[in-house]
Amino acid sequence: MREAAILLRCPLHFAIERAGPIRETSASASSPIGSGSRAKREPFAAESANDYRFAGRLAKTAAYAVTAGQKSHGHIIAAAMEILGDGRSHSAEEILKLALERNLYDSSVSEKYVYTALIEYIARAIGNGRKPGIVQNADRSFRINEPPDEWPALPDAPAKQPVPEISALIARLEAAAQGLPADFELAVCDAFAALGFDATHVGGQKAPDGILDAPLGPIAYRCVVECKSSDEGINDPNVFESSKYKEGFGAQYCALVGRAFSGETSLVKELQNHGVSAWTVADLTALLREGSNPFEMRALVVPGFASDAIEDLFWERTHGQPKRVRLIAEAILRTGWTTQSAYRGSAAEAPRLTEDVAMVLVDQDLAAQGSAAACSREDV
Repeated sequence: MREAAILLRCPLHFAIERAGPIRETSASASSPIGSGSRAKREPFAAESANDYRFAGRLAKTAAYAVTAGQKSHGHIIAAAMEILGDGRSHSAEEILKLALERNLYDSSVSEKYVYTALIEYIARAIGNGRKPGIVQNADRSFRINEPPDEWPALPDAPAKQPVPEISALIARLEAAAQGLPADFELAVCDAFAALGFDATHVGGQKAPDGILDAPLGPIAYRCVVECKSSDEGINDPNVFESSKYKEGFGAQYCALVGRAFSGETSLVKELQNHGVSAWTVADLTALLREGSNPFEMRALVVPGFASDAIEDLFWERTHGQPKRVRLIAEAILRTGWTTQSAYRGSAAEAPRLTEDVAMVLVDQDLAAQGSAAACSREDV
C-alpha cells in the first residue's frame, strides 16, 4: 500500500432552476397514455431534443441525453433522471413518490403516466439507434444506463459558481451556432481551447474548419473539425466532408459540430461508416461548465454521438473511481486511526496496515453503513 496522502476532490454538478411543479393537463390525466395524450410541460419544457438534453443532469449526475421525439414526456424523463441519479434502481411508484417529495411533479401525475413515459422513451431511443439514458430491469424497475452504484452516498457538493469567462464563451457559442459560418468556426475552436486543446482555426477550401491537438505527450492525439451553423437542427449533414481531411492532416479522429442534429437514425449509420463523432453546442456547453479536459475527452471523439460518451464521463466522475477512492480513504483514516489509537503494545510489535488489512477494514466499514459494495485491491 502506498504510503502517501492523496487529497481527492469530488466533481461538481450542474443545477438548473425550476420554476415550479409539473402538472398534467386535465385531458392527459383522464386519457390513456398511449392514445396521444399530452402533459403540460412547464419547467422542463423543450422545443427540441437538444433543448432538454441536459435537463436530467441536476444535483446528481444523471445521464443527460433525452433523444428526439420526447417532447410530450420530456419533463417526466428529466425528473426521473434526477431521481435515478442516486445510482440505484427505483420502480415507477418510487420515482413518482420521490418526485412529489421534491416538488418535481404535480399531484395529478400518475404512476401509470410515469411508467409509460419511461417505457416509450427507452423504445424510441433504441429505435433511433441511440443509447437510452434510462433502462428497465427484469423486475420492471428503472435505473440510469450505467453501472449500478451501491456505495454510500457522498454529501451534496456545493453549487458550482459560474466562471464569467466560460459563461461569456458559452453565450457566444450559442449565438454563433445560428450565425455566420466563420463566426461559429472560431467560437468552436475557442471552446475546445478553453477545454485544454491546442485549437487552430483553418477554414477555407480543401481544409478542415479546425484542428485540435491534445497536448498529452506520448498519448497525444489530433482531431479535425467541421462546423455547421444553422437556425434549426441540421438535417442530413455531409458526414463524409468531416472525415475527408483526417488522413491529409495527420489526425486520428474527426468531428462534426452543429447546433443540433435531426434524422438521428440515418445519421448514426453515417457516423459509423465514415468514422465521425457528432457534437452539439449543448455537448460543448456541458463540458465547459464541468471543466473537462483532453485526457478524458478522448473517449468522446470516437465515431458516434459524443453525447452518449459524455453520459459515461459524467457518471464516472460522480459514481466511479473518484467516489470509491474518496470513501475508501475516509474509511481507512477513520477505522485505521481508531484501531491504532486503541493499541497499547510496544512500537516494535504494532500491527502494520497492509493492503489486505485495509481491504478488510473498508469492507467492514461499508457493511456497517448498510452497503453491499466491496472495495477492490486496485482502488485501495
